[in-house]
This record gives sequence, structure tokens and C-alpha cells, in this order.
Amino acid sequence: MTEPQHPDIALWCQQFCQQQWQRALKFEPDVLQGSDSEALHQYRVSLRKTRAILGLYRAHLPASLHQLRRPLSQIMAKTNRLRDLDVFLASHSQCMATLDTTHHAGINAFFTLIGADRDHAHQRLVHWLTGKSYARQRQQLQYVLSSAAAPTPFNPALFNVGKELIWQHYQQVCIRALQVSEHSADHAIHQLRIDCKKLRYALDMLPVQTDTALRQHNAAIACAGRGQKRTLLAGLKGLQEDLGQFNDLSVQQLFITERVQHYQQQGEMSSEIQAAVDGLLAALASQLRQKRQQILTQLAGIGSATTYTAFAVFCQQHTSVHAVD
Repeated sequence: MTEPQHPDIALWCQQFCQQQWQRALKFEPDVLQGSDSEALHQYRVSLRKTRAILGLYRAHLPASLHQLRRPLSQIMAKTNRLRDLDVFLASHSQCMATLDTTHHAGINAFFTLIGADRDHAHQRLVHWLTGKSYARQRQQLQYVLSSAAAPTPFNPALFNVGKELIWQHYQQVCIRALQVSEHSADHAIHQLRIDCKKLRYALDMLPVQTDTALRQHNAAIACAGRGQKRTLLAGLKGLQEDLGQFNDLSVQQLFITERVQHYQQQGEMSSEIQAAVDGLLAALASQLRQKRQQILTQLAGIGSATTYTAFAVFCQQHTSVHAVD
């Protein structure tokens, strides 16, 4: 990998990642303790933001920093199973409300099986988090990120590169949206969700310390930019929520099917549980079809002339930011 074009961008990314890594570590004791599923969620949020920004700005990063994506991805992979189980267990009330009361005993029994799986998954994660492999990854992250210097002075390159990323990812979302139809596979909609998430990250992670410096450098641009950014994020919110719910429903179907097959092999699926699960899968399939239609309706807006112009104006605006002589 070549040397970064803008060293200040690499330094800002390092500072951002250091903050997120320290935040993740604050949740580590509760993750190990295991009683609060929110701790694992927040731990993963910080790791995901760290990995995302290393991906977004990879062209401007030294190899030592960009290579941190690998241990971050490995940690995320190790925590995936427990998070999937936590998410499903959190849907208990919703599942009960979806099903007829005749299936409540069966679905409660199914959730009891999932709860036991959750306990085992947590034990496996604790074993890994207290082992040598995680210790090495933790040490690598700590070593690279702990050398971050103090925040850099205002540098227009930070804002301008961020603007270019926003424009690139918005265009990618528009292209992907045109490819989605009512006949598209779930995977195609999942990819659109990923592209929207990258666009949101590019907007959300526009260099923070630049905002203060830019306000001093050009108060009018800073004020207008913040307002436009909030508007663009608000416009993405509805589509992102629908895409996230669609993904949750799709993943939930796959998760339930996989667990049912496992429990059948173990001889743990009674006819009562099977009937309840069949009813739940049918309800999820119906909800998935409805959510798909909502997404198709929303997609008309993402590439509309109004939205396109809003993104174009926002990104072009920051092209006009120049250093003070």
C-alpha cells in the first residue's frame, strides 16, 4: 500500500478508531459477565464503526492502520452467534403477539431451547475472550491505536475527501436501487442495505474535529453544511429502517430454520413446538412480503431529482473549502 496522500486524514482516522476502541473496551467486562445483551451490542457497534472508517478511508491509510480490519473482522465473527441468539430472544413478546394462543406453549418451549443455546454460546465466547488469540488481537489494536497524536489543526483535505466519499456512495446506492425489483432475491436487498449503511457512515463520520475548525474558518459554510447533513441523514432514515427490518426478518427465518434442523437431529422438536414454529415462519414470510413492497415504494425517492440535487449541492459545497493563506 502506498503512503497516504493526506497524512492528516490517516491521523484523524487513527484518533477516531482509538476513541471507538476505548469505548468498546468499556463494555468488555459486561460482555464477559453476560447478563446484559446491550453490552455486547454496544461493544460490536464500536468495532463496526472502527472497521467501517478504516474501509471508507483505506486509500489514505498506512498499511499498519488498514490491516486492523482483519482482527476487527475476526472479533466480530466470534461474537456473531451470541448476538444472533440475543436478537432472537429479544423478539419473544413480538412472536407471542404474532401467534394464536394455541401456539404459545410451543413457542415458549422453542425459546427455552434457544435460551440454553445462548448460555452455551456465551460460555464459548468467554473462553475465546480470555484466551491467547483474543489477547494477541487486543494487543495489536492497542499498540497501533495508542500512538495517535493530538488532534490536528484544520485541514480542508479532511472535509473534501469526506465529501468525495459521500458522493461515491450515494451514486452506488442509486445504481443498486435501480437493480432491485419485487422479484429480487433477499440477497440483492441485503446488498442495498450495506450500500446505504456505507453512505450513512460516510455522512455520519465526516471528520468531527474539522467541524469546529470549519466553523471558525467559515461560519456560513459550517452552519449550512450541518443543516444539510441533518436533512440528508433524515431522508435516509426511513429507507434504512425498512431495509434493516427486512434484513432482520430474512435472517430470522434462516436462523429459525437452522435451529429447527438442529433440534430435530437432537430429538428435541415435539409436535407442539413444530406447529408453533411453522406458524411463526408463515407469519414472518407474510411480513417479509409486506416489507419488500414498502422498500420498493421508498426506493423511488432515493434517486429522485430532489434527493440527487440535495446530495450534489452538499458535496459541491465542501469542494469550495480552501486553506487560509
